[in-house]
Amino acid sequence: MVIIFHFAAPLLPGGFVGVDVFFVISGHVVTASLLRTRIQGRKSFFVGFYARRLLRIYPALIACALTTALAYTLLVPQAHISQTNAKTGLAAFFGLSNFALIMFDDGYFSPRVDYNAFTHTWSLAVEEQFYLVFPVLLWMYLVSQARGSRASIWSGISILAVTALSFACAAWDSSTSPTRAYYLLPSRFWELGVGAILAMAQGHGMWSDFRRTSANIMTSAGLIGILISACVTEKSGFPYPGAIFPVLASALVIVGVTSGRSDISRYLLENSAVTYVGRLSYSLYLWHWPVIVLLRWTVGADLMSSLVAAAGVTMILAMASHHLVENPVRNSKVLLALPRSTILAGGVAVVVLSAVLAAGVFAARSTIALTITKRADIWQSDTRWNAMPPSRLPGRSTLYLLGDSHAWTYSDLAAMLHHDGLANVSRHVVLGCSSATLRKPATPDCARKTESAVKSIIAQAKPGDVVLLGALRTPRIGDQWISFDRNEVLADQSSPRAHEERKLAFVQAEKIINDFRSAGIAVIMDAPKPVFPAPAFRCSDWFNRGNPICAPGLTVEKEYLMQLREPVMKSLAAMKEKYPDVIVWDTFDVLCPGDSCSAMDGAYPLFFDGDHLSGYGIRKIYPHFMQMVRQHTLFAEQ
Repeated sequence: MVIIFHFAAPLLPGGFVGVDVFFVISGHVVTASLLRTRIQGRKSFFVGFYARRLLRIYPALIACALTTALAYTLLVPQAHISQTNAKTGLAAFFGLSNFALIMFDDGYFSPRVDYNAFTHTWSLAVEEQFYLVFPVLLWMYLVSQARGSRASIWSGISILAVTALSFACAAWDSSTSPTRAYYLLPSRFWELGVGAILAMAQGHGMWSDFRRTSANIMTSAGLIGILISACVTEKSGFPYPGAIFPVLASALVIVGVTSGRSDISRYLLENSAVTYVGRLSYSLYLWHWPVIVLLRWTVGADLMSSLVAAAGVTMILAMASHHLVENPVRNSKVLLALPRSTILAGGVAVVVLSAVLAAGVFAARSTIALTITKRADIWQSDTRWNAMPPSRLPGRSTLYLLGDSHAWTYSDLAAMLHHDGLANVSRHVVLGCSSATLRKPATPDCARKTESAVKSIIAQAKPGDVVLLGALRTPRIGDQWISFDRNEVLADQSSPRAHEERKLAFVQAEKIINDFRSAGIAVIMDAPKPVFPAPAFRCSDWFNRGNPICAPGLTVEKEYLMQLREPVMKSLAAMKEKYPDVIVWDTFDVLCPGDSCSAMDGAYPLFFDGDHLSGYGIRKIYPHFMQMVRQHTLFAEQ
């Protein structure tokens, strides 16, 4: 279900509930196994349990994670949509990738996670964290049960209480913090807990002995419930209330199957073909996601032929992983003859060493990557900034960069200015929050952040200093993962809504400019630059040029772009008329000297993606910036 959802979501739009089914089964299977464990002592119980889980989970995970780390490093460019891959991958070795995704604000259904080759390890992290907590509760239950004391009742109730508390947490977080609810154990514990409680109840003879008719009804109803969930479950409201139905349906199937009298189970779930796929399921889950993600990054995942090939590759890798890694390690006579404490200690050491090896692979990207975007000095626009010495230039004015990622792209320009001894530089970038775009008003949160940045600059600056307001002043016609209809984008510029937004944005920009002017700080506003429907960094290698994302091309007619930027150019003219000392810096003709604008200058990129300048592009416009500096006598010695 999960694989079908990831490969072709329209076929099974709720297929992601397969993870919830897995949680219930996992909770039941592992708890049933622990209930059969002979109590010999606390150390023996816990060391034995964690040694078994390590042998079960980590061999295939390490093989997949290391292979994926290498493939990612070789083929995937560094960009906003790929910048969390390596960190998520390293966290996966330690069962913490769900926390990594929370830290990076990568919600499960956000675009960026579709390009993270390690996103799927979040569910393994939840399971691993569950098995750090649950065995403690079950140990107390087993010990009290062995003693025949009433404490067994209370220890059982404690497991019920924790499960109920987790359900309440899921209900709360699903509405207040959906990303946290989706990824973290507190709102997922109840799903594994349902399976665990079911196993405990069956251990006492409950829900384990049914007539054939009843067993068939429960198995059929549960399977139908799971299928309905996979077809109709919405992405919103998850895991509460979305996961309730598939979790209960999964429990119903388990009850029907474990009765031993279900004909439905015997024919549908216990035949050799289905059980073989079941044995492959862990490796299938591990490998399918890196395959589809790397497909997106290279030839694309839009064509049916590509998806069929990906399914075949996934099956081959899963079979190899199962037969060459999983089974040999789990059934190794050498390993099984070792003390469980030795297996656990050695396993932890192998995990740590594997993570170190993966970190080394990620760090070697600039040397081993196949993508030409590894040339950071050409593609990235902050390499010179990062290498800039911290020393200040005495007696020189300061250039402040203010804005979002488009102001960030001027980092190397500022560094070059500093290197030439003309100005000190300071960067006040609020990613995701544009300043004075003249196109759209800032959100309340961004307005507050921008106001704070403006106050910070004014507190530091002296009369004669300069602020460069960088922003995307033209609507996008493409993003890093999608292209838009160019005619619709252009038509939208003339809509009443867009007109009202520009009026509000003008008022916001006017306030920012007045604050700086009152402090004696000169203001530069960059004029709209060309934009493109396809991202250059994803379409510049031999193995990704045929990706459907690249089909719109890296060139656009100049006439179209002039029309697209005309409304904001009028706003800039109005601002200039009202405040003649505001400097408008227009690099459009430098970046687009002909009748057709291109994101590439021969073999070199002017733009990194569809609208952010590259390092090469910054160097291309630097002489024009210096011409403006001389014209307006900026950065004079103080």
